[in-house]
Amino acid sequence: MPLLVSEAIVLHAFDYLESSRIVRLVTRDAGMRSGLAKGVPGDLGPGRLIVRVVTVAGERGEGWFEDYWRLLEARCPGVWRAQRDTDWSRDSVAATGEFESVGQTIIPWVRSVSIETWMRDQRSHSYVIALTKADRARLLREAQAILHAGFPEGQMAVAYQCRLWLARRR
Repeated sequence: MPLLVSEAIVLHAFDYLESSRIVRLVTRDAGMRSGLAKGVPGDLGPGRLIVRVVTVAGERGEGWFEDYWRLLEARCPGVWRAQRDTDWSRDSVAATGEFESVGQTIIPWVRSVSIETWMRDQRSHSYVIALTKADRARLLREAQAILHAGFPEGQMAVAYQCRLWLARRR
């Protein structure tokens, strides 16, 4: 299923495991949808902190990264790299008026991964799976060529950021 980004109203939510909720939403663009809100516990009384954690790969300006994202954006509907720069605390949680943004922490790290392992992971992404078999095969071939051009030895060193946003319930 391709990624959907849309404003939504939460109609119903119930706890799932210890730190997540299953939500039923109505969106302007896609009607009724269900989803899993990971890391959103049910008991958020006044003063309680919530943490939103997002891990993003790649460094802007790296040739392979820019080429790779241009390919994904061109071939996969609904995919765009600007998603990685959304401040989820300010833009979604704090905007409700029920939370105040406490801050953001960014932890940089480097992942060493083979192109083969990276490609295996890419095959499992919903925006890749949603493509037709022929389009998926073409995308994966082109993506692999970009990676081999950027990492001729077959081993990637990919800069990541782990972004943690904190908000407190008013």
